Amino acid sequence: MVPDSNIALNIARIPEHDLRLIFSKVHSFGLPAWCPNLLGGTHTSLYNGALESIAIWTFEQAATTFAYQHLAPNLAYLQNRPVLEKLYHNFMWGYMKKLAAQEAKEKGSVR
Repeated sequence: MVPDSNIALNIARIPEHDLRLIFSKVHSFGLPAWCPNLLGGTHTSLYNGALESIAIWTFEQAATTFAYQHLAPNLAYLQNRPVLEKLYHNFMWGYMKKLAAQEAKEKGSVR
């Protein structure tokens, strides 16, 4: 089965060793999965804030090993934490929250 989602397609392009690093970091914090509380929480909650830190750290680590080469990121931004936080907030609290709300309203509508 070929994924329909651009996000899934891009994740499939990340080398397995980089994905293992990301998942092992999430697991090292005792989390069974990386799952922000988009519908019941805020980006400033302790839980969501911890997940944000993990996500940005793992992104920085994977980007330095060119795991996201297919996306052609500007690596100069890795030194700019406020920009990374704004990008993360836009993606998670804009795009992903909208998808989560759509799925909550109509099960199966988001793949």
